[in-house]
Amino acid sequence: MRVSTACPYGYKVCYTVGKSKGYTRKFITHSFKKAKEMKDHYYTFPPFNLTKKATKQLKWYIFPISKKEVLRGIWREPPF
Repeated sequence: MRVSTACPYGYKVCYTVGKSKGYTRKFITHSFKKAKEMKDHYYTFPPFNLTKKATKQLKWYIFPISKKEVLRGIWREPPF
């Protein structure tokens, strides 16, 4: 049985630093393929001016955008 990764609302690429519990959204897109590309890009080239030790503490995640976020206006916000 194959699991579909389709999400009708889009995806967001988020990160955490160290063991913090909150997620910070960095990028939103309509396709899972683009979200995966951006996650891989952020692993290779972190968007922050950090030391190597701090860069290793960054953890990147891909989450689907929920209907509640769409109703709140996630697509009307600036993309970055």
